[in-house]
Amino acid sequence: MERASQACVQILGLLAALTGCGDEEEGLAPMDPGETYEAYLERIDFRGSVLVIGDGKRLLDYGRGMAVSASGQPNGPDTQYRIGSLTKPFTAAAMLLLQEDGALDLDDTVADHLPDYPDGHAISLRALLTHTAGIPDYTQREDFGSFRERSLTPRQLVDSFSGQPRTFEDGSHFEYSNGGYALLGLLVEAVSGQSYGEFVGSRVFAPLNMENSEYGQSELGQDGRAVGYTDSGAVAAFTDMSIPYAAGGLASSTRDLARWHQALRSGEILSDSSLVEMFTPHLGGYGLGWFIDRGTHGERHHHLGGIDGFRAFMARYPASDDLVVVLSNNQAFPVEELSERLEATLH
Repeated sequence: MERASQACVQILGLLAALTGCGDEEEGLAPMDPGETYEAYLERIDFRGSVLVIGDGKRLLDYGRGMAVSASGQPNGPDTQYRIGSLTKPFTAAAMLLLQEDGALDLDDTVADHLPDYPDGHAISLRALLTHTAGIPDYTQREDFGSFRERSLTPRQLVDSFSGQPRTFEDGSHFEYSNGGYALLGLLVEAVSGQSYGEFVGSRVFAPLNMENSEYGQSELGQDGRAVGYTDSGAVAAFTDMSIPYAAGGLASSTRDLARWHQALRSGEILSDSSLVEMFTPHLGGYGLGWFIDRGTHGERHHHLGGIDGFRAFMARYPASDDLVVVLSNNQAFPVEELSERLEATLH
């Protein structure tokens, strides 16, 4: 898959439904020799927060521009942003934790845990995690512009697409699907007896002291939460987070995502066997919640997120303990391209 099309397909669709992948700016100027990170971010008029780690050492931990224009609240390392599809690695971790608990197996079928889901006996949990189950992507529905304004329960959200036929048989193709990850969220709830937000909060965020991370963020502009903007500086449309749900309903900060990266390196949250499963690529170069490829200096795990008013990108190199996290509250900013510029400065 070409880089540009991969970037488009990763975006949650809440943003794409309004502006399209083409709304992202292209062609960032490269860093000049000897230019500091801070000077570069100033030159390209970046709005958001960036964290860079090289060889385990923090090289940049920086915020620029306004988190809330109306109040003058600046962006910083602890500013909380909606992260869109960067939620998916956490949903995958939730499923792996439930497997470690003995509550499910990734080779179970959907029907093993949600007996009433149509054709659930033919859909494996692993196929949902790897986007190879053929589940329709509800963010592509024709009326999504109005649909995204609703507040739905997880069951109502899944029921909105469960009656549609699958686009292919289990495991035969790769097709990125937010619907598949919404269904995984409902499975987490059915198996654990907790809400999706409660499970991720108690099993991931709390143990890692990810104090600026949460599910279902509602009130933007308060308590360190950034407001999302268009490229012109207007406040972006607001989406109820029950719609992105387990496909894109989390919010976090650059420092919290650095804690997440370190926990994945150390095995603090997931066992070694779970980490092997998470980072084994399947069709489309997708593991469990991550795209996996070769970056500037080795194996790279990465994901893009986009949702109204926000863009997010995280790239990690586990072997060298390198990390770049870019979170922006400008919905058009090319966060993946900025990450690649910064990755190129390491080593």
